[in-house]
Amino acid sequence: MFQRERERRGEERRGEERRGEERRGEVKSLGKLFDSSLKDTATIQKSTEELAGWLTKVDKSGLPAMPGAKRETTYFRRRSEQAWRKSEWVGQWDSGSRGHGQVYDALPSPANLHAWGMSETPTCSLCSGRGSLQHLLSSCPKSLADGRYRWRHDQVLKAVAESIALAISTTKHHHAPKKAISFIKAGERPRAGPQITTGLLHTAPDWQLHVDLGKQLIFPQHIVTTSLRPDMIIISEASKYLIMLELTVPWEEQIEGANESKRAKYQELVEECRGRGWRTFYEPIDVGCRGFAGRSLCKAFGRLGVTGTAKKRAIKAASEAAEKATRWLWLKRADPWVATGTQPGS
Repeated sequence: MFQRERERRGEERRGEERRGEERRGEVKSLGKLFDSSLKDTATIQKSTEELAGWLTKVDKSGLPAMPGAKRETTYFRRRSEQAWRKSEWVGQWDSGSRGHGQVYDALPSPANLHAWGMSETPTCSLCSGRGSLQHLLSSCPKSLADGRYRWRHDQVLKAVAESIALAISTTKHHHAPKKAISFIKAGERPRAGPQITTGLLHTAPDWQLHVDLGKQLIFPQHIVTTSLRPDMIIISEASKYLIMLELTVPWEEQIEGANESKRAKYQELVEECRGRGWRTFYEPIDVGCRGFAGRSLCKAFGRLGVTGTAKKRAIKAASEAAEKATRWLWLKRADPWVATGTQPGS
């Protein structure tokens, strides 16, 4: 009986909502209200204004019974304002931590503008290719020749190098604890000791980091004579350890192919170094141009001994460097390229 009464009231409520929408000339579809123009712009604007008014009232109220509410509301207001500023800066580059516009190819690229009937041609403004988002961000030959993609690559490489330099500095004074024999009384369980971070960087105290930034990196001649230039070399002369890292910043869907290509490129050099008595570790690392870190980057940091919070910070720094640089390339996609410094806009 009670179930039927609840269902009857629910039907009445939904009927009232439908009649109200009809009176206002609105239609509800997929959770959105559309007017006679089949657009939901007015509804979104109204909801935004109502939310802004509510947040203002909450901020002014102080909410004495809920001391943390005002702080939380102010925090979300600030994040919302930052998101809007970001969206204004990049046009339709979405305000989320991973922009929907860039992820789902919804930005106003020449190809999209042409498909939307807003442009006569889908051609890239820098070359004769089809100006898709993938073309603009990773495949334009003119952008490649101008050094745009190299500049972005170096921004990400700088972020990765800074994280590894910090890890080396942290581990230089690290000494492995001496092994001790612990005696356990009969019937007692052994106590779990503290977890010890281990990795390649913890195996030697004399690591030297060389990065292909600024001046051209030259591979150490006393190891092997070669014209190849890995992006990063970490050497321990005392332990005869050699670590090589090669970074690519490709379109996300091409990460796997780029990784295999880089691995094959340096395989002969790795074997030659090992033949000379050097314990060699080589890993091609990838960060997608839209800011998604490849599994290879996580694997490399783990092998080096960068773990836990430090690993999360390092991956986040590399991802943000890629996304920030790509955003800058998007803004300057039709402008003449001038060599810049290490920061966008410098």
